[in-house]
Amino acid sequence: MAATAKNRTSISVGQINKVVDFVRQVIKDLTLGFRQVQAFIDDPTRVAKFKEGFRALLTEVIQVNPFAKERVRQAWFYPKNWQAKGVAEQVIKLATLFPGIDLSQVEMLVAKLVAQKLADGIAILPKLSFLAKLWNIANPYGKGYGLICEKLFELIASSRPFCNCRSGEMDAGHIRIMEDVREQLKKLEADTPGDVLVFAFNFGNLYAGFSPRNARWEALSNSQLPLITAQVACLLLTMPDRLVACEQLFIDCSGDEWDWGADGVWSRSVGFYFYGGALEFVSRRAVCALAYYGSAVAFLGV
Repeated sequence: MAATAKNRTSISVGQINKVVDFVRQVIKDLTLGFRQVQAFIDDPTRVAKFKEGFRALLTEVIQVNPFAKERVRQAWFYPKNWQAKGVAEQVIKLATLFPGIDLSQVEMLVAKLVAQKLADGIAILPKLSFLAKLWNIANPYGKGYGLICEKLFELIASSRPFCNCRSGEMDAGHIRIMEDVREQLKKLEADTPGDVLVFAFNFGNLYAGFSPRNARWEALSNSQLPLITAQVACLLLTMPDRLVACEQLFIDCSGDEWDWGADGVWSRSVGFYFYGGALEFVSRRAVCALAYYGSAVAFLGV
């Protein structure tokens, strides 16, 4: 069964009681007197100040998601009976799409994966470093990233109706990999043998209805990697049946950031949706929670 955001658990009564125990221990350690504490309890001004300070402290030490409210109820889902393609099928497709790609380590990498109950399946994703070498593109994690995306879009367009709604803007002034995601990705690629990364992944259901920045924050805080445009494009090449009609869950690439005016305001995100019989690449506001979008993520297995 495809994983959804409903599988994500809220704070439990046991966890709340544990935090209360921490507070209780601090109060005991202070050796406060009865009258002293009662005077505090009876003073609404001091109680309000305590609550405000305690809330601020918890927000800081527990790292509360500042975008948590940017979420709506999911309205669109995967295509009926959709399942992620198997490893063998992906390997065959990747070898056809990317001549010379080293897939010799896939079996070993799959064997090392940690089981993830929220995953849709296993994703085999070409490294940016490999794609850069294949197409002779410099700085694939920076200035060359948009060029890599464009090359992948050309492959998509060769097999199905496709529109890049941001054509002419795939440059370093408009699109970039979010810094935390970029640094993790560079390290993963450097530490992994062969030309691909292998992850358990979720194709959007887990964070359906989340704003891109909310999904990104949650993913990075839960040992997950928000997928970037290049990775989602590769998945749509190996699993084209994931998004083939309107009213199927659109896909946010929340690992990327978009600057609409190329003026240093990176307030937008990017993704794929379906309109007028074609798959399209679009940008949208990272603050917006939409019922028909969900961010694709990979599980880091930590």
